[in-house]
Amino acid sequence: MDRAPLLIVAGLPDLAREARDAGMFPAVDTAESVSALIRVFKTVKGTGPNGKVLPRDAVMVIADSLHEDEPQVALGAMLRKLTGNGYHVIIVSTTARGADLHRQFPKAGLLPVPVHINDLLYAVNVFGFSVEPVKATNPPVNPPVSATPKSGWGAPPDSVRETPGTPARPAATSTPQHSAASPERPAPRPATEETTKPVAPRPAVVPGSGWGATTTDAARGTGTFPAGTTARPALFPTAGAAPATTTPVTPTWGAQRGPVSREGAYASTPTPAARRGFVITIASAKGGVGKSSLTLNLAAFLGMRLRSFGKTVCVIDSSFQQGDASKYLGVFRPNINTIANDPSYMTRERIMEGLVTKPEYNLSVLLGPSTPDEGNPINIDSRLYSEILDLLKLHFDYVLIDTPVAEKFHDIFANFALKRADYIVVPVAPSFPTLHNNDNWLQHAVTLPKHAGGAGLDPSQIGIVLNREEDGIGCSVDDVRMTMARWNFLGAIPETKEWKLANNQSQLVATKNYAELNQAFATVLYAATGEPALMHNIEVPQQRGGIAGLLLKILGRDS
Repeated sequence: MDRAPLLIVAGLPDLAREARDAGMFPAVDTAESVSALIRVFKTVKGTGPNGKVLPRDAVMVIADSLHEDEPQVALGAMLRKLTGNGYHVIIVSTTARGADLHRQFPKAGLLPVPVHINDLLYAVNVFGFSVEPVKATNPPVNPPVSATPKSGWGAPPDSVRETPGTPARPAATSTPQHSAASPERPAPRPATEETTKPVAPRPAVVPGSGWGATTTDAARGTGTFPAGTTARPALFPTAGAAPATTTPVTPTWGAQRGPVSREGAYASTPTPAARRGFVITIASAKGGVGKSSLTLNLAAFLGMRLRSFGKTVCVIDSSFQQGDASKYLGVFRPNINTIANDPSYMTRERIMEGLVTKPEYNLSVLLGPSTPDEGNPINIDSRLYSEILDLLKLHFDYVLIDTPVAEKFHDIFANFALKRADYIVVPVAPSFPTLHNNDNWLQHAVTLPKHAGGAGLDPSQIGIVLNREEDGIGCSVDDVRMTMARWNFLGAIPETKEWKLANNQSQLVATKNYAELNQAFATVLYAATGEPALMHNIEVPQQRGGIAGLLLKILGRDS
């Protein structure tokens, strides 16, 4: 692109003012809350029919501390819709939450504070625009005082390191938030090997061409940053990835939301040194909701849909006493016991030998024990599953975990399936007691802060699926949405004859191409992953009304 984009800055008024003063953008819109951001979406002249669709050449810069004053649209839900629909988003990490949001939505860019205007311009150019750097005289922009978390300034996330020469951000403390009358911040973190580790500098500026125009050191020439700028590591890929050497570091829009691209799958994407698979845990407060059947069928559907994109899918059956995945596949060896009894499997190269592979579904499965006697907790525990997961994440783009009973203090559930999840899918049956039990469980065991006895998960990481939906039984989709309004609603699996047969006879119905079930699987998985390929040739169901429906209309996902 050879033009500057429309800029929308949310929760960072000082940065918005700097952007206006730079004079590089045709317009700079601002918002101080989620509801104000939605109003900006409504007022910006769009590109669709009647100007309703937000223009694709807009760049949204959103603080992780943006005030969430709209109960129907949490910040995480908004970021999911924006990044999932291919919009350009930059998260500004003013607290430790920024790193968590970036892990959930890696298609967005990430900028730590303090932010200089040229840092912002560089981040915009990463999306393919061409904005010239400016000679800046103002100091870097810190988060506004009102956005400072009550627990003090958050320590920088692991995925973002300070660049030598920039002020170190203070460590997280329990001190009250600072006011204008008390500007002092906590003392900087002591220097350690980790905090002083050198980082790759940002590409040098080629005069008259903007950033990102050339790719190799030889081609960049000898240009330098304008006075007052500070070099930063590249925004993409995420932490742990090798820097690009022959291609610009540019996100592949529409390719993914969850994991980093699989090694070698996309020539235009820098190859990471270690790939991080996206972990989806399927869990419920009670048994009997079809959790195992849903896990295997979602995984098979996801694997087949993403095969042509070079992406792979794995299932971990962590029901340690007696796994159900083997019944669906008709195979019982190798399984978790095979690995537990032979530590030589625990390498990147050999771990694949411990899986059952179904190439026709583009799916691999780590089976649970075949009998209760094999599920000895002395040999099979959360530590073993976590070590296996770390190896599998190097091989797979998506890892789905089928869980044991969701007991709060169950070792494998609490310390593995829940703790290691990037996203949690909670299937519920059309029964009000089931809905209330799951709502209570999610509030008190899953999202309650750790210091209060919960797991401390972000509610935006949780999605509800109504399984076995039927008409005329007194518990509809609308009832589920109302009863469990705190959580994202991903979709419903209809109780068709084929789905009932699949549950009763342990079948992979996702391989049989039933249109109604395909739509259900695609809708649920797209809401959890943002993979556009899932909705190809799938009719999009009518979206709900209210603020959430309005946001979808603005983004062009609803008619």
